[in-house]
Amino acid sequence: MIFEKLKKIALIFRSWKKRPLPAFYQWRQFFKVLKRGEKIAFSIFAFLALSSAIFLTVNFYFQNTEISPAKGGAYIEGIIGQPRLINPIYAQANDVDRDLVELLFTGLMKYNFKGGIVPDLAEEYPKIEDGGRVYEFYLKENLFWSDGKEFSVDDIIYTIEIIQDPDYQSPLRASLLGVEVERISNQGIRFKLKNPYPSFLETLTLKILPKHIWQEIPPQNFHLAVFNLEPVGNGPFQFKKKSLTKDKLGHIKSLKLIPNPNYHGQLPFLSKISFYFFETEKDLIKAWQKKEIKGILTISPKNSEILKKEGAKIYQLSFPRYFDVSFNPGKSKILAEKEVRVALNYGTNKEEIVREVLAGQGKIVHSPFLSEISGFPPPSKIYQFDLEKGKEILEKAGWQDLDQDGQREKIIKKEVEILFKRDLKLGAKGEEVRKLQTCLAKDPEVYPEGEITGYFGAKTKRAVIRF
Repeated sequence: MIFEKLKKIALIFRSWKKRPLPAFYQWRQFFKVLKRGEKIAFSIFAFLALSSAIFLTVNFYFQNTEISPAKGGAYIEGIIGQPRLINPIYAQANDVDRDLVELLFTGLMKYNFKGGIVPDLAEEYPKIEDGGRVYEFYLKENLFWSDGKEFSVDDIIYTIEIIQDPDYQSPLRASLLGVEVERISNQGIRFKLKNPYPSFLETLTLKILPKHIWQEIPPQNFHLAVFNLEPVGNGPFQFKKKSLTKDKLGHIKSLKLIPNPNYHGQLPFLSKISFYFFETEKDLIKAWQKKEIKGILTISPKNSEILKKEGAKIYQLSFPRYFDVSFNPGKSKILAEKEVRVALNYGTNKEEIVREVLAGQGKIVHSPFLSEISGFPPPSKIYQFDLEKGKEILEKAGWQDLDQDGQREKIIKKEVEILFKRDLKLGAKGEEVRKLQTCLAKDPEVYPEGEITGYFGAKTKRAVIRF
């Protein structure tokens, strides 16, 4: 049967000898000699063959093609505020300065995209000794500043020392008090702490200043130096000379950064980043609507929703910082009561704050130590919102709203002044002697024995004389 079919097909294609390829009408004859079942089978096999060919082609393409960003291009970002001191030892006082310092300078350690702490200028994680009191680092090789000068541990030591010096008034000083720094070699450095500090690696994400640029500038002129607005750093970008512009009132309007060819890591793909500075979010939004800027660093949740409706893409990042209300019991008699502080914890609706104030762009934390960054265990006590429990704690502590004016008051009972109705002499007995001894015992220097017997003996007499 199959032989007969093949014979018919051979007769059909016999006239094609002179043609390089069969004509369309001749291809159509091929299906006329096939039965319905054979046509279906042929179609299935043809489909499978075509699908396999497409799959193998696509698979080969992806296995042998590497997708990577193209070099070049420029980015323009709008920011509220303006730079004051693009200097690592002062940048914490100004958000704009801090963001620029992150691009222009590097430290021994850095945060990766997951929020973990990894080596940056350091070759690897430090050798930790003496129960967490000693940290020993070694630098990567061939480190240079953006001006071509070589980087060394002397730059790190210099930066630490001026931060610790109160004359420089650095906001970072408190985090480095009591830390000793020692030069091992041109590439090695050792830190000694008075006590173990688990978050010390976070402290060492601080950016380093170039000693050869700043060492001749005295503390009183540090804030005034031109290098605060024309920085020399060692980060992925460097300051483009003469790019800083000001208005007639001296306000900085813009500046530009370009890739730093001396950077020790992966060079940026962007050829330029321009920063434009605005006074208000309203001005910032107008600039975005006019396409004068391509992106906005941070903006209020309310205006973020407005931009989103106009087609802006919103990217959210988790920052290693938090906002809180801290109580100072030493400044308030009310807050000095533990019950009041606990009640306030129960009475604070943190979920509502995140939802209404931050438009949902935040998360609740229960400790100043962020566990996903610091590696600290979660707090042992978490106060969930419970308004009724907070009220109950205040009631038990004596805070009541007796006059129903919406404010709680606490009536403090004063101790009744003790009055002695008779002269108490040596040999006297009774409740009045007991009260006398109780008063005298409040001061150990007056009545060190502190005996409350109700009998006026020699010890009580000496206490009265001392009093």
